[in-house]
Amino acid sequence: MKNQLKITGIALPEYSAKNNSPIETALAAAVREYPSLSGDRLVFKKIGDRRFEISLYGTSNPAVVGRDGLIRQPLEDMTVGLFLRVSDTVTGDTAECDNSVKIKIKGAYDSAQYRRPKTVPSIREWCGSSGDFAFSGKIIYNMPSLRDAAERICLFISAYTGVQAFAEPGDGGCSGDIVLVSAKAAGLGAEGYSADISDICRVTAETEKGFLYAGATLAQCFSQGDNSRKMPRGIIRDYPEYPVRGIMIDTARYYMGIDYLNEVVKYAGFFKINRVHLHLNDGAGETENSFRLQSEKYPALNRGIIETCVNGGNMIYTKNEFVQLQKNALEYGVEIVPEIDAPSHCGTMCMASESEQAKNFGFKSAALNSWQLDLRNNAFDNAVGFAQSVMDEYISGDEPIFCGKRLHIGTDEWVKDSELETYGITAAERNEMMRRYMDAMIRYVNSKGYIPVLWNGMNSGGKQYDGNTPVSCEAEFQTWSLVFSDVNVALEKKYHIINSNDSDLYIVPGVTYYKNDLDIKEMFDTWEANKFGDSFELDEGHPLLLGAESAIWLDASCGSSHIDLFKLLKNQIMLIAEKSWFGGKKSWQTADEFVDRVKLLANYAAGANPGRYCKAAADGTVICTDFSNIAADSSGNRKIKLPVKTVANPFTLKIRLNISSATENGAELFGGEDGSVYFEGEKQLKLCFSRKGYTYIFNQTIPTDEIITITVVCDEKAAYLSVNNADFCKAELYKCDYEYKPKSIHGN
Repeated sequence: MKNQLKITGIALPEYSAKNNSPIETALAAAVREYPSLSGDRLVFKKIGDRRFEISLYGTSNPAVVGRDGLIRQPLEDMTVGLFLRVSDTVTGDTAECDNSVKIKIKGAYDSAQYRRPKTVPSIREWCGSSGDFAFSGKIIYNMPSLRDAAERICLFISAYTGVQAFAEPGDGGCSGDIVLVSAKAAGLGAEGYSADISDICRVTAETEKGFLYAGATLAQCFSQGDNSRKMPRGIIRDYPEYPVRGIMIDTARYYMGIDYLNEVVKYAGFFKINRVHLHLNDGAGETENSFRLQSEKYPALNRGIIETCVNGGNMIYTKNEFVQLQKNALEYGVEIVPEIDAPSHCGTMCMASESEQAKNFGFKSAALNSWQLDLRNNAFDNAVGFAQSVMDEYISGDEPIFCGKRLHIGTDEWVKDSELETYGITAAERNEMMRRYMDAMIRYVNSKGYIPVLWNGMNSGGKQYDGNTPVSCEAEFQTWSLVFSDVNVALEKKYHIINSNDSDLYIVPGVTYYKNDLDIKEMFDTWEANKFGDSFELDEGHPLLLGAESAIWLDASCGSSHIDLFKLLKNQIMLIAEKSWFGGKKSWQTADEFVDRVKLLANYAAGANPGRYCKAAADGTVICTDFSNIAADSSGNRKIKLPVKTVANPFTLKIRLNISSATENGAELFGGEDGSVYFEGEKQLKLCFSRKGYTYIFNQTIPTDEIITITVVCDEKAAYLSVNNADFCKAELYKCDYEYKPKSIHGN
């Protein structure tokens, strides 16, 4: 039986009027009362005389309680936070409370946990029923505009489960079909969807992205159990807690090839990550000065990579491939947010401002030092103009290179306190210069039709970058360090913020000042998207909190491969997906249950396997092959295509083989897109392996013209070789394509 709609008061916030003004007094009174229910709409009591009106500033769950107070009864019991606004109808003034009135809304059904599917992220609302839906393999769409979405869902299901699916137009559908219906999905928004799973699985969404997310969820539901054509019957209402669910990759200081980057983006999108932020310029890491995106306007931007790296010309993203990356990402619901960082971390800009091309555009040197622009009084306009000129190459014209909605403009860590005396400015002057820069860049990027994103520098108490110069709020402020940003200032000034708190969400491999990985089991219990470290927490779903974004920085050159790096990214993706889509932990969830879901579902995504996951037999064997009967090709070589691209560490490889003494220097034993294993030497052969610009050698001679056994053992840190069961020798770094060699070696 369906339950009646009912609300119950749960908690009232503690709120004291900030001053003695009538509107503050009215707001303090408003938050001391729970609303009542009239039909399906919230009603607030009148406060004092009728000059004050109470409305919703926001709610923690707009899919259940809209800003207009309309309630859409959820499938299961929901606690919703109501953020109140009081308006003075006489003066026009408004006041908002940043803490929420919490109410509980009775769900329509009492079967929310019955046969609940395991997904990452969790489904927001579920009502289970008995029996299973048995998939026919057919996906029906009722409008031509849904064809692409239907075909994408076919890919998701086929690639993730092995069940072949196909799409065709139609109006109805038969038992076992998935039917896509384009309609307003009861207030679920642009990313939400609903699914009624009985004889037919009827999916409703209002956008292609909503259907994509539905397809990812259904693919995960099918993947469980003994029959990948079946999933539990029930009803789903699914939608995000926050609009921003992001990861940041420091491609400036770590070259990630465009093909692999495409694969990471596909993986992230499958788990409902909707932003991949690419940090494109910086220093340290693999190269002292890097600007990762091709520049024809200022070639000096790319010179740091080209001239100092062995293969530097191929370590820069061309404009064409970067455009294609953005387009590919959108097919998986992901927006690429490019970052051109300034006025600090921008050594390439400093060099480029001294080039002939910069002079031809009328600029003087904009460098304060080797990695920061000069924002001091007389130099300010020149530096800002040059930074804008650099960005212009990518955001101007009918078909700009940055084809998304957003551009990240950096703005972190300009002139530390210890540097003030060197440059003849005070802390207060530094702060005003930076605020002036932020405001100028925000307004400029807005004028080009983009939404600016920047590292949050809104502060108080004289800290960086507290001051008086107004900074436009027409941007998204990424809060990374509470030393540089005071969240209370952002709330007061109505800045929209993204939680990227460094103590929680930063990973920096090979250093001691930040985490080297995220412990997602621990963080499932201790962190939420509205929590900023141990010292500050917003109420869940605050209207100014856009969501969360993790970051992986490569400050140090640590010899990582793409697969090493993805192991870290995977944990970030899982945590951000769960906490930013599903929201705060519910009573039925545990950290162990979350980790079990990750182990079950997160090894790969539909169409993407960046972790190079290989399913092993019960004894742990991935490949066992006899090469002796392989026919030679026209060149006399014998080659076999193995069933996997790469086996990620840890692993053990054992081969029995006879290597001819005529084997040429550089002859390949194994090869693929992730790397190569080959022999080095003229008279005495040694085994080498190369991946991601690093080549390692085992300093042990390999016997020829006899049958030998080679054993390679690779753990998380290094690789070891044994010949004929002799003692193991450790691989040593042999060649490095980058300017800086790694301090530690990771082998896989």
